[in-house]
Formats: sequence, C-alpha cells, structure tokens
Amino acid sequence: MKRIIIATIVSILALCQPRVFSQNTQKIQIPDTTLQQADTTRLPSDSVLTEDSLEKDLPSFRDTVVLPRLLSVMGRINDSIHKTRNFHGHLLISDSPLVHALDSLAYVKFYKKGFLLMDSASMKKSKFRPGQIPTYPDSVYAKRIAALNVETPIELVYNKPVKAFIHLYADKRRLLTEKVLGLSEIYFPMIEQVLDRFNLPLELKYLAVVESALNPAAGSNKGAKGLWQFMYGTGKVYGLKVTSMVDDRYDPYKATVAACEHLKDLYDIYGNWSLVLAAYNSGAGNVNRAIRRAGGAKNYWAIWPFLPRETRGYVPAFIAVNYIMNYAPEHNLFPMRPGIFYYDIDTVTVDQVLSFGQLHELFGIPLDELKFLNPQFKMGIIPAVNGKTYVLRIPRQFADDFLNNEKALYAFKTKKGLARDKMLAEIKKIGNRNIIYVRRGDNLGTIARRNHVYIRQLMRWNGLRSSRIYPG
Repeated sequence: MKRIIIATIVSILALCQPRVFSQNTQKIQIPDTTLQQADTTRLPSDSVLTEDSLEKDLPSFRDTVVLPRLLSVMGRINDSIHKTRNFHGHLLISDSPLVHALDSLAYVKFYKKGFLLMDSASMKKSKFRPGQIPTYPDSVYAKRIAALNVETPIELVYNKPVKAFIHLYADKRRLLTEKVLGLSEIYFPMIEQVLDRFNLPLELKYLAVVESALNPAAGSNKGAKGLWQFMYGTGKVYGLKVTSMVDDRYDPYKATVAACEHLKDLYDIYGNWSLVLAAYNSGAGNVNRAIRRAGGAKNYWAIWPFLPRETRGYVPAFIAVNYIMNYAPEHNLFPMRPGIFYYDIDTVTVDQVLSFGQLHELFGIPLDELKFLNPQFKMGIIPAVNGKTYVLRIPRQFADDFLNNEKALYAFKTKKGLARDKMLAEIKKIGNRNIIYVRRGDNLGTIARRNHVYIRQLMRWNGLRSSRIYPG
C-alpha cells in the first residue's frame, strides 16, 4: 500500500537493469552415451506446460495427467490458454523477478573491491577449458534430476520450463551463478543448521537462491527484503521487526528462522512441498484459488495454468537451482568467493549504541565487510538502548580486539564526530516518527488534521513535490 511517513526521512533506491558483460565463450554439446528409453518419455507436466499444448493436446492431457476433478473444468483451462500459449519457459524468464534477483548481484559493492577468489583448485581438475559452455541432451538433464529427486521429499521433475531456467543459470548468467556458488559457502551452513532444527528438507536452502540469489541486501520493487524476500506484513507475523534503523528481514539468521516457521506452517496447510513453494511465492490465497479453479486438485502442475505468471516460473526455477548447485562443475561453473568464508565470521553482542565508523576507525574493520555481514543495520548504527542488545557479525580476526576493548570502543568518537550522545539523540528522534498508510479517500489535508501537523510538513518529510497522493 502507499505509505505516508510522519516526520521521517525517506531514502529511495533506484533499481536498474544490470549490464552483464560478455566473455569469450564456446558452447560444446556433450552427447549422452547411456541413453535409456525411460529418460526420453514425455513428462506429464509437459502436457500442461508446452507451447499451445492446452489447445493442441487436450486428449493426451486427459490421458497422462491424473486429476480427479479437473476434467469437469476443462473449459476453465481453455480460458487460460491465452496466458500460456507463448510459453516455452522463455516468456516467464524474460521479465521474471527471479532474474532480477540474480542480476542484483551485479551491484553488490563487496564484489567490486577486488576480493573475488575463484576456486582455482577445482578449475584445474575440470575437463573443460576456460570459456567452454557444456550443453547436454534432454536425457542427461532428466537422469540427473531424477537422481536428485530420489534424495528429497520435494518433487523434482524435468520439463521445458525447468530446462529454460537451467539455461538461464548455466549459460545466460554464468558469472552471476558463480557468485551464487561462492555465497552459498557463506550462507548454506547456517541455513542447513536452521532447517535441520525445524526438521525441514535441507533442499529448501535452494529457495533462498531463487528468492534473492543469496544476496542478503536484496530488495524487490514490491517491498520484499532480504535473503528470503519477506514482505513487511509477513515478516511482522513471524517476529521480524522493522524500524527506521534496523530491518530484521535483512538479518540472514533471523530471516532464516522466520522462513522456516513460515514454510512449516504452509506445509501444515498443504502437505505438498511444491504447493508450499507456490504459496511462499504468491501467497496462500492465490494457491487456494488455483486449487478451486482446478477442480480441487492439490498438485502444482495441475493448478499451474491458474497460478499468477510469476509463480508458474517459481517451482521450475527451484528445480533448476537444485540441479545447477549440484552439477555446477559439469557446466564448467565454479564458486566465485567474495573474499570471506563461513569460518572467518564471528559474532559479538552489542549492548550500547555503536556505529560502523567506530569499529572501522578503532579496529580497522573494513566498512564494506561490516555492511556486507550486517545489512540489517540500515544506517550503519547498532541502536542498543534501554537494555536492548544486538548480535553483530564481524571478521573473526577482530573478535578478540572487540572483547578486550569493548568499553573503550563505546566511548570512542569517530573523526566525523559521531559521538554516543549524538547517536542517542538521532535514535530518539527517529523513534518518535510514525508510518501511516494512505487509504481510499485520503488526502494530505485529512492526514495532516488527524496527526496534528501541517501539510507543508508532510510534503517536506516525505519529499513530495505535489499535494496529490494515491492509495496503494
């Protein structure tokens, strides 16, 4: 919804399409020397998802897809043909938020400081030359995904939409995929521990790749934030607090715990992991409507035509990520690490107001590393007041310095004069600000009267050039 902020400062992040630089590459076709008849058969889901299949192949659709009550609503399926007739996977990919999440890695500043470390040891063992892009027959992809499917309770199948997303990760966005592989070494150990604690399938860690490309500072134009792309309302339900200075949705650990709680709740509703993934992306309301329109069928591929377009690409992308993260070397892809490893990170507890500037100037901790490890502190300030404490992630080599000099650190004033009392005053000032939502029929005059302020104040606080506002 449209928001009006009472006495607050609004910062706007402009998003633009990243420029992906081309490299000297060579595509090579790897033949399948062990073709099996079972690997070349059409998957039931392909009857739903191939171009024009709903119009041309309704007889085979009826024969191959087991949908108890779907036959009675084939007319509704015909209504959705216009939404799917151009789809081979490419239509969904072209404007998919999943692609934008992957492309956001092009803007991660931490990657621009020369810290990149390629997995040179694995590269030396590779059977491919640098720049070669291996491609395989469908039968190879099908067999590999079938092998992964045996090891997880989440249904993994191979079809044209999945193939399109494999092509995205393994070919079109190779450099960004290698960055994801590097980030996985930082975040997957933590995510796996939390998933295990909640007794959830470990393969759900790949959901964070689909959501944010493992960029903890990722944000969407719809307002979703962090590794797990929580919207404000959903995050609040699961205990993720948002203030002007701290946004728990950006906290990798807290957001992972909240995501596990949310996934567990969704599984209690649907009992089917593919439907859980769809509901995580589009909301339970959209999934429930799709189930009703599909005649009550509780199968992702059965309700696929009735889901929002973004969600139709969601599970195929999840399957493709499962594949590419397990078969990256077979595609000549290797981790591009951001110069820090999981075991290089330590945590300390902060119980007084502290700024990144103090940590940088007193201990020499690079500001880029502090921001990269702690994106939840939006202004670079840890507002630990009134007995509130926060967990701060820092490079392990600085942990002893922090613990041995904690009192001196809190009293230290930076060169810019950001002293403790100034931070306290800023926190108090921000803490007195409110956020309200614009409702139908609202205007700046009515909002100003309700909140006992002037219209010109609302315009100044919200950076408005006109008094005209719109409901969200």
